Amino acid sequence: PRSYAAECIQISRNAAIQAAKHEIGDRRFALTNHGLEIRVLLLVVGVEDISEKLPDSRCLSFKHDYFKVKVTHIGPEPHNKSWAIGVLDYCVDGEEGNIDRSRGTPFTGFLLSSNADASPHLKATSKWKKEMTKEVVTIDSPDHVQERLTLLYL
Repeated sequence: PRSYAAECIQISRNAAIQAAKHEIGDRRFALTNHGLEIRVLLLVVGVEDISEKLPDSRCLSFKHDYFKVKVTHIGPEPHNKSWAIGVLDYCVDGEEGNIDRSRGTPFTGFLLSSNADASPHLKATSKWKKEMTKEVVTIDSPDHVQERLTLLYL
């Protein structure tokens, strides 16, 4: 017969395995002298429309292969930019992250920009910067999107 302690150990192991299957986002983020070090699911998006322009803000509509998102960008008018959404609460899958419709709730992220003329060899940590938005960026993905995680300093 198995002992009570052995049974408790097995239950703990099973719980740890289950918890690892459902890890959400970067639990190892850290504040460093370079800024907040965090891994995000970086999803490159393209500008679909710019509307409601004011002197210090504008409504930007972005399109990805699997979703669209609309945000109010605050700050100077963006010129010659590449855009991405840095998803924070992605589902962890080894060295990759994913967003999936089965979750049932929207995913949360940051609007990120990069100089469109930046070298493709430039590290992501130097390339992408967080842009200010009026609202938190949320994504409803109608499909499963999986990418390698990207380390950023924000």
